[in-house]
Amino acid sequence: METLIPQASVEIEDLKTRLEAIVASADRPVTVMQDSKPVALLVPVGLWDALCETLEDIELCRLVKARQGEPVVAVRLSEL
Repeated sequence: METLIPQASVEIEDLKTRLEAIVASADRPVTVMQDSKPVALLVPVGLWDALCETLEDIELCRLVKARQGEPVVAVRLSEL
């Protein structure tokens, strides 16, 4: 997965006036700053999708580990 560390930053005032150009050039995360403090992060869609998929995988791993000690129940497909 691509790194989430922002490679660029933009002041919120610039974002208001140049949103289209900033988004068009944002192939990596961009930090949105207000009064020299980070307030938001613009993340490309592909990276966002990868993050969501990774979070889902982590949740599934947590469920598997939580259920490892449970007894196995045999089920036939015709019973479902």
